[in-house]
Amino acid sequence: VVMSSTGVLDLINQSHVSFVNYGIYASNGAIINVDHSVVSLKQMKYTSMMGESYGILNLNNNAKYNIEDAIEPNGITGFHINVDHSSLVIQNQAIVKGNLNITNQGSVSLLNNEVGYNMYSGNQLYVDETSSLKMNENKNCALLSQGKQKRTMIVKKGGKLEAQYNG
Repeated sequence: VVMSSTGVLDLINQSHVSFVNYGIYASNGAIINVDHSVVSLKQMKYTSMMGESYGILNLNNNAKYNIEDAIEPNGITGFHINVDHSSLVIQNQAIVKGNLNITNQGSVSLLNNEVGYNMYSGNQLYVDETSSLKMNENKNCALLSQGKQKRTMIVKKGGKLEAQYNG
């Protein structure tokens, strides 16, 4: 899928969508909404989701979004990601350059990547009091923060952050 800056992709109403080998390229401002649906990206030969800083990925209402078994180490690059009462699982890739907001019992797992979450200048990580972020068994580190601008990392009281067995 290739999206323009005004593009909107809605995956809704219990849809089941699978991408194999190649995923999504989105220009700055493109929006992907996954609502009460399941999306799977597998065996990617290139970055699973490439956004020109920044595309927007919204996961809502028990959406399930999984990226696994990829060759390229960049899973979601250049996206603002909002996980609200939904789950996001990324294995053998990572999140690179983007905001990550997890709310309303949302759950994100970043497992077996080179780096779990690679934050750049100005990026924000937010986990509310009902949500969780797991960054486990990543080869180099769970979280890498780089650049000269301020980055913000907030885990609210009651929210869960787990980082185990990382390099």
